[in-house]
Amino acid sequence: MTTINIFDQYIQWWQSASTQYLEMAKHQPFLLKALGLSLERYLESKRMMDRMLDEWWRSLRLPTLEEVIRIHQRFNFLESRLMALQEQNGGEERAAILEDLKSVKEALEKIERLVTKSS
Repeated sequence: MTTINIFDQYIQWWQSASTQYLEMAKHQPFLLKALGLSLERYLESKRMMDRMLDEWWRSLRLPTLEEVIRIHQRFNFLESRLMALQEQNGGEERAAILEDLKSVKEALEKIERLVTKSS
């Protein structure tokens, strides 16, 4: 017998034993009540933990991913409008503003990456 055959036999034995046990257990009202109560408590604690985590993230006052994406899109629009104006007028002042916008864009991209990682 190979190791795989032994493993397959063990899995089959485990499935049949667990099936018999669960069939017996599902007819026991006391056990079902206990399982239902434990599931209810687990879900209640999960809800409470989710609320606590939401409050904690809100307390950091970080923007949500949707807000970062919206700001990024708006920034791209403003950058393209500024480039169009620069092409029309060709002023050095607009070139300086465009350079300033590049640093803002890099910062926004960094924030977006951080928010995406934490999500």
